[in-house]
Amino acid sequence: MAHLESTVQDSSSVETFDLAGDLDLEAQLTLTEKSSEPTRITSAHEPHTLSADDPQNPKNWSSTRRITINLILNIWVCALTYSSTAYVASIPTLMRRYNMSQEVAILGVTLTVLGFAAGPLLFGPASELYGRQAVYRLCGLLFSAFGFGAAFAPNAASLLIFRFLVGFFGSASINNVPASIGDLTSPLERGRYTIAYGLFAFGGPSLGPLASEFIQEYTDFRWNLLVMAMFSAVFSILVALVPETHGPTLLKWRIAKEGKAPPPLHFTKIMAVFKIALSRPIIYLFTEPVVTLISLYLSVLYGILYGFFEAFSVVYLDIRGFRNTSFGLTYIALGTGFCVASIVFGTLGQALFSCGMLLIFCGFVPYLIDCYQMTAASALAAGMASRALVGSVFPLFTLQMYHTLGVQGSTSLLGGIACLLAPLPFIFRVYGRSMRERSKYTAINN
Repeated sequence: MAHLESTVQDSSSVETFDLAGDLDLEAQLTLTEKSSEPTRITSAHEPHTLSADDPQNPKNWSSTRRITINLILNIWVCALTYSSTAYVASIPTLMRRYNMSQEVAILGVTLTVLGFAAGPLLFGPASELYGRQAVYRLCGLLFSAFGFGAAFAPNAASLLIFRFLVGFFGSASINNVPASIGDLTSPLERGRYTIAYGLFAFGGPSLGPLASEFIQEYTDFRWNLLVMAMFSAVFSILVALVPETHGPTLLKWRIAKEGKAPPPLHFTKIMAVFKIALSRPIIYLFTEPVVTLISLYLSVLYGILYGFFEAFSVVYLDIRGFRNTSFGLTYIALGTGFCVASIVFGTLGQALFSCGMLLIFCGFVPYLIDCYQMTAASALAAGMASRALVGSVFPLFTLQMYHTLGVQGSTSLLGGIACLLAPLPFIFRVYGRSMRERSKYTAINN
């Protein structure tokens, strides 16, 4: 039976993958389940080994190549997160054009973010079975196609359906790109690559309202939606050209090229493999304390972030009387905060929140990748699904909350909830090792 193994070979934690004999996908699916002792790679099957010094190992590609791949993937993520909030500027026009209530119009944001929750549960495990490249190409095509569908939607129902599908297929980017970063980098390099990912992932929601207010001011809602679709289409094409980075998939290709690929799996076994793969994110979310706690913290922050995109209209349009284009400029503080600082005193609180959120995110994502390694996409999918679910719900009650409790009361409530979770990083500092040791799924008994 095939064995697909992973080990950490020194302080730099460069993975070596071994895949020999009859390729068994179930072996891949149980890659990170612990044995009684840490597993080490032997050279018994050298032709089928992607070793630490193998030129085909993505970690050994040139820095220029890896940075270029990372940049393309990150901008693709930005295209998705930009689309999730740029829609907000068109809500008043959509209400008039399609005769919708404000609550129904806001569903265009809610359903997109809800797609972020549903998609990773499928596309995270799929990328571990079939590789990152196949998932990126399929999802990039459909992400762009449904974006154009939303731009030309003839009625409100089709618009909302297309918006959900944009989020569903686009979620392959925001969930799987951190797993690709794990493929390309060692733990010592991973931090700076994750920071770049975080800047694009959270910069997109800040850029969306800023740019879309100006587009909406001088054109109409269809052009606003078209810009989103064109943005996604251009980078979906570039992402389709990105090479495969998933170690086990590269090994399967090597074996097939040598003419030693095993016969196709029986249908019942394929179904068993899918069942294991698709259930893994749910299992991680409810049985792995590391995944559960990180998902809880990031879910609250994600919900607050998307709630802010609705709350700002109350604060700056209703109370302070900003014009639409001036209102869009207030989102600069969020984007600036994601770049670490802000000099705009009136919106300093936004910048401090976004700066802190990025730092938390960039600490937790590499932690998950290091803990779960080759099944990191499933661990990330569990977190992405939970925080997107919370993020999709917050905009539905934010306006009512701010009108009822006022700006100070509502913002204090959200800040208080975030403060309750602030000790979590220190809990990992003290108890993280014991959590990992008790887990059946972490890659390293560290």
